[in-house]
Amino acid sequence: MPALLISCTFGEGEGGRYIGRVVSVNEHELCLGPNTSSPTGTCGAIPQGVTRLPRVGDCVSLSGYPFDHGRKIRWSRSDLNRRIDDKECSRASIQTSATNPANP
Repeated sequence: MPALLISCTFGEGEGGRYIGRVVSVNEHELCLGPNTSSPTGTCGAIPQGVTRLPRVGDCVSLSGYPFDHGRKIRWSRSDLNRRIDDKECSRASIQTSATNPANP
């Protein structure tokens, strides 16, 4: 009978998908305003070596992965290069307002 060899590595888990507008960005951190995963906004670390970043006001869809024992988020390298249609951010803000009535 043939042997089956399986290998895996341990990560810190899958993260969420964040659709929203960029409100601030520097070489170390990118922050979104209210988005599909947070009514107040979300900041995450930028992986080393990423040079092409979204600008403030861009509508983005980012995957955030926990690191530092789940205390921080790191954005996906490949997602930082992509922009999405402004309609997606409009939908995301409507969803956020609907789930958080205190946030007009």
